[in-house]
Formats: sequence, C-alpha cells, structure tokens
Amino acid sequence: MNPLPPLHSFLRVLVADASGMAPQQVGMHDRLVEDLRIDSLEMAGMLVQIENDLGIALDAGTVKSIQTVQQLETAVAKCMAERA
Repeated sequence: MNPLPPLHSFLRVLVADASGMAPQQVGMHDRLVEDLRIDSLEMAGMLVQIENDLGIALDAGTVKSIQTVQQLETAVAKCMAERA
C-alpha cells in the first residue's frame, strides 16, 4: 500500500479528478459546484474515496455546508483531528 500524500495534495488531486481538471488548476477558493462543476454524484464519489483512503466519514450536515475546496480541506482535517 502506498502512503498517502499530505492532505492538501490528496484533496487537490481528488477534486481535480472529479472535475476533470489538472490538480494545479484547482484553487483552494474554487467553489466545488459553481467553479469546478462537481455534481452530486461526483461529490458522493469523492466522499467515498475520502472514507476509504482516510478512514473518516463526514456527516451530512458538514457536507451540505461545504462550498469550496478550502472548506472541504478544513472539514476533513477537523474530522481527522477528532478521530485521533
């Protein structure tokens, strides 16, 4: 099993894959739906990958409040810290 990259890099690649963009094109303030055109199915896929790779699950209320890449990173980091 390969070690995971730092959280920031992991999420940029994850979001880039979902949006069809290159990771370097994904900005932290990009809005997932409006700017990157990530739909609900792609978001669900990202959440499953986060759960599988990081061992955490974001609750529905948190997911509903996530609008930007930065907010996604903050939510994931908070969940990871709570789990530790």
